[in-house]
Amino acid sequence: MSLSLDHSSVVFRVDAGKNIGVGHIMRCMALAHEFARKGLEVVFAINSETELFIQNRESFNYSYYVIEGQASEIEMRSLRGIIQSKKASVCILDGYHFDEPYRCEMKSLAQETNFIFVLL
Repeated sequence: MSLSLDHSSVVFRVDAGKNIGVGHIMRCMALAHEFARKGLEVVFAINSETELFIQNRESFNYSYYVIEGQASEIEMRSLRGIIQSKKASVCILDGYHFDEPYRCEMKSLAQETNFIFVLL
C-alpha cells in the first residue's frame, strides 16, 4: 500500500468522561499536537460527554464531530463518513470500550478506504 501524508488528515476516535476518565483523550491531544505541527489536519470523533470536556479546554484547538450510538452500526457509519470526507490517511482508536467486533470493522474499513488504522 502506498500512502502519502502530504495534505492529509488524521482522525482520532476517542472518548473521555466520568466513567472513562481523561487519559485517552489527553494522550490523543498530545499526538494531535505533533501531527498538526507537521501540517496535517487533525479531526476528533467523540461522544457528547467528551464534547463537554473539550469545550472547557483552551488547549483543544481541533475540529471535531460528535458521534451518537456508541459502538453501534450508526456510529460506524458516521465514522466511515468522517474518514472518507476528510480523506484520512490515519485513524487512531483509543479506548478500552472498543470491543473486538468494532476493531474488526475498523480493520475492514481501513482496507477498503486505504488508511492506516492504529489501536492505542
